[in-house]
Amino acid sequence: MKNFKLLLGAAVLFAVGSAFTSSNKAAGEYVLISGTYQLKSSRPAGNCESMQSATCDYTKINPSGSNTDPSNFTPHTTNASWVE
Repeated sequence: MKNFKLLLGAAVLFAVGSAFTSSNKAAGEYVLISGTYQLKSSRPAGNCESMQSATCDYTKINPSGSNTDPSNFTPHTTNASWVE
């Protein structure tokens, strides 16, 4: 019974730790292309170039949310535009 409790405790700690690390993404990892927020890593190489009143990249704040819903994202780099 003692081993079971230790194993259960370890499993719970692992699950909680995994939940936090899987949802903590780097800031500014998405770009808006044709109305869809896409991972920069899935796009051709590019960078943010200076442009007034534009937003270059975004941070996803709702990991399970749709990539077409703007309420799931917050601007990260402003006054710049993504150029591939």
